[in-house]
Amino acid sequence: MVEEAKSSNNSQTTQDSTNWKNDIYSKVKGSEKRGRVRCLGKIARHASSSSNSHANHRVKTLENLLGNLVSVLQVRFSEDPQINEVLQTVAEQVSGDNIG
Repeated sequence: MVEEAKSSNNSQTTQDSTNWKNDIYSKVKGSEKRGRVRCLGKIARHASSSSNSHANHRVKTLENLLGNLVSVLQVRFSEDPQINEVLQTVAEQVSGDNIG
């Protein structure tokens, strides 16, 4: 008898914790929509300007390194037209000539 009461109490607690029909969120946002996922938790925020600055600096550094690598490979494989074509395309992308 005591076990049945505990079991009943546990299932009631589980049902209450997953019953979203009358919680605060539902009162504000309305009932659930079919085919939608309800997500709660931390809100994404914009990166700070210092992390943007760091990312921009890193991108510029990597672009410079890639440009240098392309130059070396163009000299090394100057006889191969297929490789040169690929390297030229990469060089244009790195320098920003084809951005648009």
